Amino acid sequence: MPYCIHCGSSMGTSDRFCAHCGGPQAAPPSTPPPPPDDPTATQPIGTVPPPGTARGPQTKPNVAAMLCYIPVVGWLAAIFFLISDDYRRVRFVHFHSLQALYLWAAFWVVRICFGFTSNLFFEPWTMHFNSNPLVSTLRMAMLVIQIVGIVKTVKGEQFHLPVVGELAERSMV
Repeated sequence: MPYCIHCGSSMGTSDRFCAHCGGPQAAPPSTPPPPPDDPTATQPIGTVPPPGTARGPQTKPNVAAMLCYIPVVGWLAAIFFLISDDYRRVRFVHFHSLQALYLWAAFWVVRICFGFTSNLFFEPWTMHFNSNPLVSTLRMAMLVIQIVGIVKTVKGEQFHLPVVGELAERSMV
């Protein structure tokens, strides 16, 4: 039985693309890969691994990093990826989780320092802009930074924001 040259999954003799990873099979079918060190590596996606074994991250790193910049709820994703053992080891996700969380913290510190605390809990959930131009500008800047963060992380690009990026880089040690 032939195996995929990219992921090692078994495939049909006439398959030109792997059904598991989608990789093209330009070379003749290869021999079976050596047995994996990890017993969960051969399990199909969606099955429960044996107790005491980790499967690794299930979401691609660029998607996980992108979730940290989602407006209003991105800080929840950032905290999740920071406490998850699987994603904490992925430098790209770890950095963007910290950077997004520091960005949210800076946003709230500026709001509180300038006295924009009226209706502090419900106001951020509604993305309306009020009559105070400074609050509207602050929200618009935050939204633009989040959109840039989403676009750049989906592309897999590493980018550092001026202050919070440096703080996130120092926190990764």
